[in-house]
Amino acid sequence: SGSSKMDTFDRWQLQHQSGYQVHSSIEEVAAEDIEVLGQSYNTRLFKEVASFQGSDERIENLFWFERSTGQLLQSRQQLAPHMPVFSITYISRAARMSQPAQQSSLAQSMEEE
Repeated sequence: SGSSKMDTFDRWQLQHQSGYQVHSSIEEVAAEDIEVLGQSYNTRLFKEVASFQGSDERIENLFWFERSTGQLLQSRQQLAPHMPVFSITYISRAARMSQPAQQSSLAQSMEEE
């Protein structure tokens, strides 16, 4: 039920608000194409696994880095156990990276006219 999930979160939060030792490991797990603003990007997908000392709780976070520039384009993160998972897409970075490609395409189409 919804209240038991909230009870679990409240209990975890009250017991572990700060000073909790976290062990984190990050590894590259795949090459993956993602789409941002209608543009496809070839990315390197990294997975972070964080475990909490004295607890069997763990979380996994995912990060997509554009292969050629190393820019972080997207992430899926959970800050602590029993907290919501949130996704972030860095659209301003994607827009800046796509501008040179768009400008080059526009210049090429103008040359063909």
